[in-house]
Amino acid sequence: MNIVNDENRFLSGALNTNTSMFVSPNDKQYASKTYANIIESQYDDYLARFKPYESQMLDLAQSRELLDEQLSRITGSVNASFNNPQMSAGNLQMQRYGVQQSAQQQAKSNRQNETQRALAIADAKNNTRVANQDQKMALITGASATRSTVTSNGYGG
Repeated sequence: MNIVNDENRFLSGALNTNTSMFVSPNDKQYASKTYANIIESQYDDYLARFKPYESQMLDLAQSRELLDEQLSRITGSVNASFNNPQMSAGNLQMQRYGVQQSAQQQAKSNRQNETQRALAIADAKNNTRVANQDQKMALITGASATRSTVTSNGYGG
């Protein structure tokens, strides 16, 4: 392609069609055609680059796939955190001093730990469901999910 030839064709108005991006500066409708070309190219760019991602995000928002994956990971994460040795720091501290719990105290401690574990799992799953619903609403309405999260936690106004 020769730049000089393209420039000459541009100045002569040879490329002045509706499908062309070039408009002759001598054209009486130069400004409106140039503006129309800009808007058309922006829309084409939107269709080519943004629309596929937008469609993908809407499909994900309407499906339960991501939510189900996250809910399945929660139980494992909570169990891993409760199995962490630091969770039983009180027992380690007592063993360090040679003190042990009686069978009744140990049973009570195990019940409390299992209750806390179940509550942690339920709380995490419920919070995940709420966050997923907020995300769906934000995608549909175009609102920011950050604001709804901050407001619901009482940190914002």
